[in-house]
Amino acid sequence: MQYLDAVNTVLRSLGENPVAALDVRYPTMNLVLPALDTARIELLTEGWWFNTRYNISLEPDTLGVVTVPADTLSFCPDDSSITFEGSRFVNKDTGAPVVSQSIAGVLVSDLTFEACPSSAQYAIAHSAAYSVYVADNGIDSTAQDIQRKIAGFYRTLSADHVRAQKVSSYQRPNVRRWLRNLRSC
Repeated sequence: MQYLDAVNTVLRSLGENPVAALDVRYPTMNLVLPALDTARIELLTEGWWFNTRYNISLEPDTLGVVTVPADTLSFCPDDSSITFEGSRFVNKDTGAPVVSQSIAGVLVSDLTFEACPSSAQYAIAHSAAYSVYVADNGIDSTAQDIQRKIAGFYRTLSADHVRAQKVSSYQRPNVRRWLRNLRSC
């Protein structure tokens, strides 16, 4: 789905006419475009298989400062005594900046709308439609229909996430121990 398709999905959900281009002077576009960006950031901040990197190591620069990539939405350090405050790393207890030390952890990145999988794109588009619709009309049966669509796209997205993560209970130590005990009986 292209960004224009997402805009038109939102417009159709609002009962408005679709547009042919993003630069069209259309009053509702002032509501739709920010709503799409907000919905995209909200969805991506959750951290999905397509925008989360594990075991990332960030190295300090020549001044000893560790910086994160510009498209970072969140970073969770493996070391529990360090926290990421949006622009810098600090020691949780003292509040002192962490310098001259590499930091490993989980990085959640921002992506463009087009770089997201289709299930995420549809969830974003319908979430934006819901927020714009409810702000204008309140919660009614149409809003509830949009909400049901969002739930369906999130279910699909979650299923894709589980599939991509290759989650298997067989890999858990307690399951493997249980299977070993079954075989020895």
